[in-house]
Amino acid sequence: MLDQTPSRGRHSARVPPSISHRAPARRRLGIPMSVALTAVTAALLLAVAVLYGAPADTRQPAVAAGVSQSLEEAGKSSSWKERRAERVKERRARIEARAAARAEARASASATPSPAGPVAEAAPEPAAQAPAPVAPAQQGSTAASTVRPAGQSGLPYGAGSFFRSRVTGAPVDAARTSQFRAFMASHPDQAGIDWPKINVNPDWAMSYHVGTANDPVWRLAGGNTSDPRLAVLRTQGFHMADSVADSFPTGDQDRPGVMVDTVFGYTVQFADAVPNKATRTITVSNAGIMWHGSNGLDGRNPASDDERNFTSRGRIPDAMVIRRDQLDQAIANGTGLGHVLHLFFVETNTADGVVHPMTGAEGDKAGWGAEGERIRIRPDLDLEARGLTGAALAIARTLQEHGAYIGDNSGSSTQIKASQPHHYSGTNLTTDALKGKISWADFEVIPRGWQG
Repeated sequence: MLDQTPSRGRHSARVPPSISHRAPARRRLGIPMSVALTAVTAALLLAVAVLYGAPADTRQPAVAAGVSQSLEEAGKSSSWKERRAERVKERRARIEARAAARAEARASASATPSPAGPVAEAAPEPAAQAPAPVAPAQQGSTAASTVRPAGQSGLPYGAGSFFRSRVTGAPVDAARTSQFRAFMASHPDQAGIDWPKINVNPDWAMSYHVGTANDPVWRLAGGNTSDPRLAVLRTQGFHMADSVADSFPTGDQDRPGVMVDTVFGYTVQFADAVPNKATRTITVSNAGIMWHGSNGLDGRNPASDDERNFTSRGRIPDAMVIRRDQLDQAIANGTGLGHVLHLFFVETNTADGVVHPMTGAEGDKAGWGAEGERIRIRPDLDLEARGLTGAALAIARTLQEHGAYIGDNSGSSTQIKASQPHHYSGTNLTTDALKGKISWADFEVIPRGWQG
């Protein structure tokens, strides 16, 4: 416990009267009285400083040289609380620097995937809780590909994040792969649907926006927004174009949204949105936040480096939607989207539990798979030979290069959420863009919790 005595009290000890009895001895030695008293005063001050834990200043000039500092001047020096605040600030900077170094090291290690299987992540150090918004993360290096470059500009989180991790070199769980294929061929909701659907249905799609400083600020209300980790969404809010409010349906649908704020440096996800344009407030049933300067994992995940990250069951909001700007980059560069996709699965198995990156699972499910389990299109499959082009090819490449993790139960057939159709006008991205070209038999299951 820090000493609470005022700094002035700790540095203003009085000289005991008994010192004056030693004055004649000082005179016989030829030492002036003023110097002797100054030396004794300095010694007492040093003793008090050591006793109460105040930092000693070793840079003071020597008393023997005849240069002294008065008690009044000492009282004007930086207080112990100020010095402690400086040390806390320095410690936060060191933590952030070490976190960045670890992310860079993981990115370098993932450049050459190991055939031996998963590599455990080092336990993260406690995240610094900064009250101010974190600046958006800059584009970092990603694991190299022998065919195409990985990743896209404008993506949040670091190169070492699960969100941007690749699976082209990941090991395969052969037994789980067989179980998965058999399950997908037998589940009644998948009957006749042997391909991943892409949800662009206006009533069930994901409303989204990439906010800039030119957009107005909206705020959330209701639901779980009373949680301290979500307080910033009630007070500071996020940048969103007013036109996005018109994209939410008015029925009993989920009415979900993902808002990427490039100004405040976080992504917001929410459900059951009821916007009020007059107050620029959106009432929701639940919400989540992921800070762009972090590694994009929920703070309850042991591998997370930011305790402020908080979403339902640990879902990664940016994986839940196909952004048009990222899609255009992928088509132009002949790549995938550069990040893992969030899979709305036909039915999970509650008994299988939950694995990284998720932190919780839905109950009463008797299907297949743990929430967080990851699948991919096998790397040797020639997607263009299957007749895939444009946006459909970019999505298939994403499933091949970064895969998808089970993040939700869909209530129907398995699907990837996109946004409303108008976001993809001029492309060939439709609900059944992968039909007849990709089947569940083309997918493989990655060992549980693997990130690479």
